[in-house]
Parts: sequence; structure tokens; C-alpha cells
Amino acid sequence: MLDKLVIALCGVLLALPNAALAHGGSTHLKGTLESASADQIVVKDERGAVHPIRLDSKTRYRTSSGGVAQPSELRAGDRVVVHVGVEAKQSTALEIRFGPGPGDRP
Repeated sequence: MLDKLVIALCGVLLALPNAALAHGGSTHLKGTLESASADQIVVKDERGAVHPIRLDSKTRYRTSSGGVAQPSELRAGDRVVVHVGVEAKQSTALEIRFGPGPGDRP
């Protein structure tokens, strides 16, 4: 009886980290904003790979401190963290947090 309880407890403990990392089917992309248009942004990640990401009416925009921002505030060179969801094999931005790039700081 005790063996079954220990095995069940181990199974639950092993599953918890995976559940915490799942993010509901989305991922985070960190990098530098290369370009932005009305329906897409292009982000260069920390390894130098370029990622086009679709924007839609549900995309939320936030400053790096968490305040509400507007899409028109995005600038090439900004540091971004993009919460990305995948629908129909297309990456779509759910939320974009952004702030000035390293060269823009005083």
C-alpha cells in the first residue's frame, strides 16, 4: 500500500514542472525588433535567428514596466518579449512587451 502511494506521489511531483512550463500552448520570444507593420513584426532573437510574427486585433501591447502601450510606439531596435501563440501553423503575438534597445539608453 505504501509503495503505491510513494509511486503515485512521485508521478505527481514529476508532472508538476511540465505543467508549469506549458504556458497554455504558447511560448516567449526575447530579442530585438527588426521591423513592424500593421499586421506583422519581425524579431531577431538572442541567437540571431529572425522570426516573423503575425499581429491581430487580440494582440496586447505593454511597456517593459507593464503599462498599456499602443502599436504605433513600437520602434526598430526596441528590446521585446513576445508571448507567442500558434494557430493554423502561424505564430501570432498574444502580447508584446517592449522598451528601448541598449543603444537608446542614456
